[in-house]
Amino acid sequence: MDSLLQFATPIIMEYDQNYHQSLVKDFKIEIKIKNENEGRGVFAKSNFRKGEVVFFETPIAYLPVHSLTENNQNEVDCCDWCLKPAIVFQVGIDRDGRKIAVPYNTEKIYCKNCNLKWFCCSQCEILANQNWHQLLCINNSAISKRFDQYVKNSGRRYCALTVKLIAKILQAVKNDKSTDSILQDFLQLQQAHVTSDLPQNWHKEIELVTSLFNQDSMNRFILMRLGLLENETWVILNSIFELNSYGIDIPRFELGFNNQNQNQNQNQNNISIEQQNLLSQLDNVECAHYSICLLTLASYLNHSCDPNILLRFRVIIQNSIREIKIEAIALKDINIGHQLTSSYISPNLPKLQRQQSLINHYGFI
Repeated sequence: MDSLLQFATPIIMEYDQNYHQSLVKDFKIEIKIKNENEGRGVFAKSNFRKGEVVFFETPIAYLPVHSLTENNQNEVDCCDWCLKPAIVFQVGIDRDGRKIAVPYNTEKIYCKNCNLKWFCCSQCEILANQNWHQLLCINNSAISKRFDQYVKNSGRRYCALTVKLIAKILQAVKNDKSTDSILQDFLQLQQAHVTSDLPQNWHKEIELVTSLFNQDSMNRFILMRLGLLENETWVILNSIFELNSYGIDIPRFELGFNNQNQNQNQNQNNISIEQQNLLSQLDNVECAHYSICLLTLASYLNHSCDPNILLRFRVIIQNSIREIKIEAIALKDINIGHQLTSSYISPNLPKLQRQQSLINHYGFI
């Protein structure tokens, strides 16, 4: 177990062609440098039709939020693992034969230990505990409440994401699993030179985060060996999250999640264009909330105010296992050789606010 900072800089800065090839080996795309001015980008190696899935990946870490632009101190009412909303919709038919959205309540299974988080099924509870939740709630509910309240009051979403990543690394070490892939994926992401998101009292923030894990001697040992909560490392972690995280809608419609009322043998991995169009046209089917996701492959997408890629949050069921996937959907026909682009900010924001957000976080307009 080497300290994070021992190999952080060379991994972040080096253009690793073999690593990039491993990221795209299952997709008809490539990562390359177009020219010195534009840097790295993702390019199509095949033609894609509008609505086609270009690539997909599992997020390194993700977090539900009410809004991407405003802080909300209320808890987001969703499953702590798959982010399924408390109320979801199915397509139904009214008395006049018109297609409508029919709401129903999601089953809630609350964590028996902390009673703070809930899950939509027992499998989501198991997966959350295996990845982060167990470390953050065991004998720790009072500290967890204090940390959750700090995040809500301060709006420090990247701090909460960093905590989930640390818990994921700790859990992997405890389960005798290698953390190399997690750290390599994370450290390949671009690091900001200036982190504007860190609060003035960020040293106290580190103390609060440390208290989340210090109840366990093994946690303290791993954190010390990896140096995950050292001041310089904390700046790097927050910097990477701030520069590379995406805001992605969480749908209210049940098609995006496992439908317990459907035949389990039915292929639920595909949502037809007709169903997508129908649900998008129904007035009472709005975005439930948002997720802030740290992604590996999608982080290489360059920004465009007229993007050709939309990132979509999905829960895929494979061999009865619920997996979180972020799908890159073609917003328009994309020809071979063309660069894939996404929008780093919400296109619904006013123009001046979009420009200010781009210059503050990414250094360009």
